Amino acid sequence: MASEDVQTNLRLPADLKDRLVAAANENNRSLSAEAAYRLEESFSEKGSHIVVFEQIMEKHIGELKSRIEMLDLRRDMIRTRVDSARVRSRLVEREIELARLRPEHQENDVLLRAAGVEMDAVEDELKTLAKDLRQLDQVRQALLDDIEQTKAAIADGRGELERRVNVRKSKP
Repeated sequence: MASEDVQTNLRLPADLKDRLVAAANENNRSLSAEAAYRLEESFSEKGSHIVVFEQIMEKHIGELKSRIEMLDLRRDMIRTRVDSARVRSRLVEREIELARLRPEHQENDVLLRAAGVEMDAVEDELKTLAKDLRQLDQVRQALLDDIEQTKAAIADGRGELERRVNVRKSKP
């Protein structure tokens, strides 16, 4: 403790003290040092505005990243469906080959028509899934662009806040 520091008693709600202790541990500070640091920051106009601004922007970036993760999961799901449709296509192709190898069977015409219908359905599904993947990729790219724009806004906003605080401090 520095010589100009004074000791004081302070009543705090228990949950606030617990959070302060956790923050002190996380920041490798004593409880007293953490409380003093946080009080100093609350009086620092420049620091508090910038910190709040950056916290808001970082939260926005976190939300965008979460949306990207969800899109990635959805893309994986669609790719799995594409793989499944391709397996169905190969299965139908094999059924057609087998039916053509046994032209004497009466049910071949029925099997070939059913296989044709199935193949058409698989092709339609593959087209739809390809379109879905393209749309997901566009949305994902838009989110990545938004993250980059947000990062640039953080830098610009930080500079603007610092400029405004410095202008306010320099006025008599």
